[in-house]
Amino acid sequence: MTVQLVLDTSAVLAYCDPDLSIHVGEPLAILEEDENAQYAVPAVCLAEAVRQGAGEAMVRILTSRESCSIAPLRRGDWAALGRDARLLGRLDLAAATVVSAAHRVPILSQEWDRYPDDFPIIDIAP
Repeated sequence: MTVQLVLDTSAVLAYCDPDLSIHVGEPLAILEEDENAQYAVPAVCLAEAVRQGAGEAMVRILTSRESCSIAPLRRGDWAALGRDARLLGRLDLAAATVVSAAHRVPILSQEWDRYPDDFPIIDIAP
């Protein structure tokens, strides 16, 4: 399977919010039409979403989908993660950029304005 999309913390929070979940569910449904496509969610973003109040049951539903890949922190990511965290001001945003850059795919986010202008973002802000 090939990663086609990265979800950041704000996308996980939106998925867990009944009023916003459609903004994440629709792109995931389109992605899942291709049986070889996956989306990645950095583990750091999942943890941050739970810290911010996302329901663990909904996070488990999101991560149990066959097309979901949980992206761990990898041994060689520390330098890019540190640089991006310094630039963006948050470790979870940096984790999303590192995974996005590794796969050369866009980030699904409600916080498009937190990323550099030239970064590939799919804005799901309501």
